Amino acid sequence: MNNQETAKEYFLSALAALEKSDLPGAELLLRKALELVPERVSVLTNLSAVLIKLGKYDEALICAEKSVYADPKNGEGWLNLAKCHEVTGKNKSSIECLEKAHRIDPGSIRVLYELARIYRLEKAIEQSLLCLAKGRVIEFGDADAFSDYGVALFNAGNLNEALVNFDKAIALKPDVAEAYGNRGNVFHALKQYQAAADSYDKAIALEPDLAEAYSNRGNALRELRRYEDAVASYDQAVALKPGLAEAYGNRGNVLSDLKRYQAAVESYDQAIALKPGYANAYNDRGNALRELKRSEEAMASYDKAIALKPDFAEAHCNRGNALRDLKRYLAAVESYSTAIALKPSLAEAHRNRGNALHDLRRYEEAAASYDQAIALDPDLAEAYDSRGNALRELKRYEEAVASYGKAIELKPDFTSASENLGYTYLLLGKHAEGLRLIAKHSGFIRFASASGVRLVLEAANEKN
Repeated sequence: MNNQETAKEYFLSALAALEKSDLPGAELLLRKALELVPERVSVLTNLSAVLIKLGKYDEALICAEKSVYADPKNGEGWLNLAKCHEVTGKNKSSIECLEKAHRIDPGSIRVLYELARIYRLEKAIEQSLLCLAKGRVIEFGDADAFSDYGVALFNAGNLNEALVNFDKAIALKPDVAEAYGNRGNVFHALKQYQAAADSYDKAIALEPDLAEAYSNRGNALRELRRYEDAVASYDQAVALKPGLAEAYGNRGNVLSDLKRYQAAVESYDQAIALKPGYANAYNDRGNALRELKRSEEAMASYDKAIALKPDFAEAHCNRGNALRDLKRYLAAVESYSTAIALKPSLAEAHRNRGNALHDLRRYEEAAASYDQAIALDPDLAEAYDSRGNALRELKRYEEAVASYGKAIELKPDFTSASENLGYTYLLLGKHAEGLRLIAKHSGFIRFASASGVRLVLEAANEKN
């Protein structure tokens, strides 16, 4: 026999030894085969697996590396290499090997379960659950498996794939309310609010006592601006489950949308009583209190939100608004600056910081703050209007006109920007044009000084 044939005999004898659990015998036979065919992938792969079982990890690692080098599509080789990395504490390297094995064979349950296990060791719970759920789909293929996989995909942000799996779960088992509820959550995340509401309705029809479905339905109805229907849905949720703090909190948001601010505060209070660590409810409660002109109480509510969640940028921004209401402009600037440091992309904080700087007559800094707001949100009409005000104070009238013009372009019914543009035209000597704009929106002209009368008279002369 030649080397190839002899090696084959050794290899087959090694497999027979493995069937008898004779690991030392299998190792010996595979080593003999490897001497004759040192680059044979099957021999390297099996020898690596045997060495792993015998605890000879250094040698196993060498064989596994050679096996995947010789054949990068050798899934078993990548599995062996992953195990060698794991036992030496290199879990991230193990994950990389397992991911390669998964790409080679996406349907391998063994690889998915191994990935789930190593991710769990690395405290990557979301990825672990995702792999575990996908493995269960392949292994069982039942409605529960598809539903669990959908939840894992949703939590991982894979919304379209999640939707597909919930649809499969529903197709297999159309009478499970939970699947419709979860599908509604995906539609909501995709901003398909009517579809979300419809899915929640199906969940409720199947299980009329499902409080969470009513609560989530309220969220979708709010996005559809069906505020009264949303309140009714939240009411049903808390009637079924009085301890559902989120439903009270979201109910407060809708009541604020309806400008029923006192009722909103009461709803937030109920949410907080149920969940004292509910930072969002304290923040939203502060907003409602501001609308009620109870700025000191609003401040206390924002402070509580921040105490619970120190990196809550929006709460710092809203706290700045309350400080500005109280004419504590320097403190407001500090609060807005904290919000920006925590979340530099928060355009509203830049814009409001500009407002507080304007109050302090620091117009150059205000204009710079408005510029930052606009860079982050080019469609923020209010920032262009406020920027125009700062530029007008700096006597940069032409730039102010352009800024007001952009605000009006973005928001054609923006009365404040139109009036400000009108007054700026007066300062530029374009009296008739300015007066027409001001009168169009307010029906009267306001005068700050005797010079204002002079401007009106000059405009009247132009008109004549």
